[in-house]
Amino acid sequence: MRPLELIARTAQSFRSQVFVTRGTNRVDAKSLLHLLTLGAEPGMELDIDATGDDANEAVEQLVKLIGSEFEGIGPA
Repeated sequence: MRPLELIARTAQSFRSQVFVTRGTNRVDAKSLLHLLTLGAEPGMELDIDATGDDANEAVEQLVKLIGSEFEGIGPA
């Protein structure tokens, strides 16, 4: 669950609304509970979008985090 916590924590650091989508399921990236409902597993494709003043930065940071495959995070 640690990667999802990092996604939520990163999303929470932005003022913009941030969303993660898997298939037709779109959830608030700032909510760990909502992220859990995605059922995302390593290798699955996720879409990230945001709306607001710092939306571009939010998307860039989350893409970078997920793209790194959470390198450097320890066990949960």
